[in-house]
Amino acid sequence: MDMFEHKLSSIAGGRVLDIATSRGGFTGQLEEHLASFETITGIDVDAQILEEARSNFDDPTIDFLLMDAGQLGFANGRFDTISASASLHHLPHVSQALGEVMRVLKPGGTFIFAEMHRDAQTEAQQTIVQLHHWAADVDTTRGVYHQKTFTRQALVSFLEQMNLQNIEIHDHSEPDSDPMVEEAIQQCHDAIDTVLQRATGLPEYESLEARAQKLRQRISRTGIHWEPILFVTGQKPTN
Repeated sequence: MDMFEHKLSSIAGGRVLDIATSRGGFTGQLEEHLASFETITGIDVDAQILEEARSNFDDPTIDFLLMDAGQLGFANGRFDTISASASLHHLPHVSQALGEVMRVLKPGGTFIFAEMHRDAQTEAQQTIVQLHHWAADVDTTRGVYHQKTFTRQALVSFLEQMNLQNIEIHDHSEPDSDPMVEEAIQQCHDAIDTVLQRATGLPEYESLEARAQKLRQRISRTGIHWEPILFVTGQKPTN
């Protein structure tokens, strides 16, 4: 995503917060592509995942904290830049979390948002949407909060609630790429294996496994295109 990397390279991050950071994948993108930064703090509610994130970084200016995005333990205006990537559908109270983002973002600070959505353009893209939603059902059955992905319009509606200024919206999708790339297809099969392991022992395992087999058959038939992504940057008003 050259556009994505180009936009990040124009942002002097200052003090950066990455919410619902998981294993720190987007933190790594910020570290690599931001024009500069003072510190990056990633937060998540899963202590085990945060340990994995910490093991991926040896930069003392990058840290990870156990914290709920809906109840941020930071002072008002603490951060110059806040990011949320592939995270909104993991948050039980999205509007509350975005309200907290605006509280701890300083006036004039930058919000960076990247989220996949369900408005697929091809059969191969719809296959990945179905795979993601099946994984969300597995996690929900396990008692782990994981919503199905939102529509693009729902994401825009959330962003409108934030009243950001100088908004730039970019849509990323690759509907014309080859859907039958063997490496990508294998990644999907590996992902299904990993998610099924998490479902082991659940009373619903047989039905979840049956859905997984249908997904495998669909992948073999349609191939895959990755989900469309909405990428947005904007600034908090200064007054």
